[in-house]
Amino acid sequence: MKRKKFGTLRKVIAMLLVVVIAVAVVPARVTTVSGAEVELIFAPDDNLTAASPGALIIEFADLSEEVANQTVPFGTALTALDLPAVLTATMGAPQAYTITVPVGWSSTPEFEGFAGVHIFTAAMQGDYAVAEGVKPPVITVTVEPVGITPLNQTFDNVATIADLQTAAGQATSTSTSTINLADNFLGDGTVNIPPNSTVIINSNVLIDNGLNGLTFNMDSGSTVIWNAHMIRTVDGIFGTIMLSGGGNFVINGTISRSSLSIGSIALVSAGPNVTINPTGIVQNNSSSGLAIVINSTSSITLNGGTVQSNTTSTIDIRSNAASLVVNSGTIINDGTGFAIAVDFGTATINGGTINGGLNHAGGTIYMYGGTTRVLTSAQLTAALTAVNNAGASADATIRLGQSFVHPHSILIDGGRNVTFDLNGYTLDVDAPQVGFSGNPAMTVSGTGTVVNCNRSQWKHNECDSSFAKH
Repeated sequence: MKRKKFGTLRKVIAMLLVVVIAVAVVPARVTTVSGAEVELIFAPDDNLTAASPGALIIEFADLSEEVANQTVPFGTALTALDLPAVLTATMGAPQAYTITVPVGWSSTPEFEGFAGVHIFTAAMQGDYAVAEGVKPPVITVTVEPVGITPLNQTFDNVATIADLQTAAGQATSTSTSTINLADNFLGDGTVNIPPNSTVIINSNVLIDNGLNGLTFNMDSGSTVIWNAHMIRTVDGIFGTIMLSGGGNFVINGTISRSSLSIGSIALVSAGPNVTINPTGIVQNNSSSGLAIVINSTSSITLNGGTVQSNTTSTIDIRSNAASLVVNSGTIINDGTGFAIAVDFGTATINGGTINGGLNHAGGTIYMYGGTTRVLTSAQLTAALTAVNNAGASADATIRLGQSFVHPHSILIDGGRNVTFDLNGYTLDVDAPQVGFSGNPAMTVSGTGTVVNCNRSQWKHNECDSSFAKH
């Protein structure tokens, strides 16, 4: 009887232990990085017991607002984004603690720097387990449309070169510095333009720029938009504005030399590419000098506006790597010089008005060397006249920009070395003869055809390889 009572007591104690264990042991379903589900059991006397070797993450720390929501300009590289390499996470109960979890990031849609909203999600690097419903934070990146700059700064009443440098130095790849020059600004010195930046310069009046001129040292990715009006009134070889380095210089305002300054140049570009828009004016009103000199690898594109001078040449191309493209606008020489002088390099005339000096009949273009691209019979006549005007040692190339009929004789003076680059087009010489004076060297390059070359008294192998006197 005593033994039976003891057996009943043991059964009661066992049942109570089962209840205690059922309350104290709490199972949880979680998902690992690989996607497998495991059951984790939290026990009051153990830190963590799991059927998987992975650790349990019950919370991720929030990212800062600057990281979680980023706005960048069009074309931003993936490497320029702020994508943290690790996230801060909290490990599970009963004694919570934090760790850093290495992560990689992927974007939807794929990030290529194009405009739109991109959502970046984190992928953990390692065998971590995450509690159900817990997700890493996301990063939202908004790429602005092309041409939008989120941070712009304006600087008013800039009166000195030092102030101009300070204002220009604030420009970055994501911001534009707009600089309003004071009426008494003295543009005498050098300004460095930061890489990949845009600087806009304005003025209300025509400003005298001083003794040594204003020089911009530019980076290959930088842009200066010139809306200001500046004149140089003193003598000397320095230009009103001089450009070096690379990048782009856009002229919507005025750059000039006064009639009082002798032996001068209005604009000298040695590297940067210059674009002159319809409101742009580059002029030299002195009794000697040029409006624009193109050196190094610079290019000048005339999309309108006016380039003018009184003597010598209005635009002078002085480097084999330099070029001039005239789409519209006016190039004029009001004195005794040429509108365009091609010492070296390339001149392409697609449109516009080009007038040479008064004492040089047909002297619109002076071509000592380099290449002139022609689209019409009138442009070919001007190019041939330029070759003859250049003298006996001229070495020049005339390149066709399209097929056309030339209803005139082609007259080449002796000593000239002229190459006709057909460039894949047809030159129809509808004239009775070709005139020679002396012994010019004439060749043809490129694919294409010269029509009526025999009737024009050109002896030419299939009319597409080389010219010789008949």
